[in-house]
Amino acid sequence: MREAAKETSLEVVSGVEADTDRGHLVLLAPGQRGDQALQQLVARAGLQSSGPRSFHEIVRIVRTEDWTGGRYRDAIVVIGAHVDQEGSLLQPHQTIPVEQQLDEAAQLDAVEIVSEETRTHYIGSGLKNSGVRKAIIRASDTHRAGDELFPTWIYLPELSAQSLRHAFCIPEATVRFEAPDENARYTIDQIAFDGGLHSGHTFRFDPRSTALIGPPSTGKSLVVDALRFVFGLQAPIEEVRQVSESRLSRS
Repeated sequence: MREAAKETSLEVVSGVEADTDRGHLVLLAPGQRGDQALQQLVARAGLQSSGPRSFHEIVRIVRTEDWTGGRYRDAIVVIGAHVDQEGSLLQPHQTIPVEQQLDEAAQLDAVEIVSEETRTHYIGSGLKNSGVRKAIIRASDTHRAGDELFPTWIYLPELSAQSLRHAFCIPEATVRFEAPDENARYTIDQIAFDGGLHSGHTFRFDPRSTALIGPPSTGKSLVVDALRFVFGLQAPIEEVRQVSESRLSRS
């Protein structure tokens, strides 16, 4: 795959989904340097062997050890896969204490949630009503859902573990357009700006619009705030909601 991408503008991110005693871990290693680090980690942690590996051992290696090109931490991103499902770290009937679950989740760069209800609940109250915040990824963004694939677009200043980790930590940095409700009374055709950063410009939507992408400080969140305002919605995260209300009050 990497060889095939060399003649294109695509970048391949290597990854491994490891079976552990706390469920699956997704290890992503952007860039050629990350690819080399991941190969060494696979050998170091015995990931090529059958059967589950130790969650703590894999996380400990990534967080504390070095490989021949530097620190694993600087090359590999660790995500808890489908943590709310049977056999995983944050499943409802997990046998280890909640405090231990939260401590182990805190060592991850992000967690992937399958249940949309659970995801929304965790965003509002923290993991398991604890107030503990953690970058959360929708399972439908990363795994096949039925017969369709839903691509997730993330803006990265550079292809590196640090940039990917930073993107995960900003839950409002991406916009997902779901299929419209068949009974919807309104759809968005375009947004025209009068004053402000985008004054004089018209932003048009079409059925193929899937993402809003751009570097920092280009006005992405202003467009999202405008959409929320028109439909009488509020951001689900209090800090973001406060910023949005302040920005709209000045517009």
